[in-house]
Amino acid sequence: MMNGFMYGNIFERQDLFQKQAIFPKLLCRNAEDFSLTNTSFNKDIVKAGTGRRFLGGLLDDSSYCYTLEVSFYSYMQGGTSVAIPYTEETLCYMQYYKFTFYLKHNSAYTFDLRHDCVVAFRWPRD
Repeated sequence: MMNGFMYGNIFERQDLFQKQAIFPKLLCRNAEDFSLTNTSFNKDIVKAGTGRRFLGGLLDDSSYCYTLEVSFYSYMQGGTSVAIPYTEETLCYMQYYKFTFYLKHNSAYTFDLRHDCVVAFRWPRD
């Protein structure tokens, strides 16, 4: 699935549900690669062990927990069916997180670097 989207918990009270939906709506309004359509609020049994579900049950009703999913492949803009690939700028962010140990150094991409930015990428050789 492309684009960014969120999972949120379900509240019995309508006012809490509406307040929880504000953050995804703001993301949708301000980020062209975020999909409010793919965002869902659920209470699935299979997700009971996730941090979102656990913290959602532990914290009070004024705290909202989300899971944010983002595709680094590409996104579809506003109802079109054309995939828009992410740019070298996106790869620069990936490089930053790789070198600050948020990503493993043996990830799928290797980088040719010039001036602290990605100028090309290639698949690693075996």
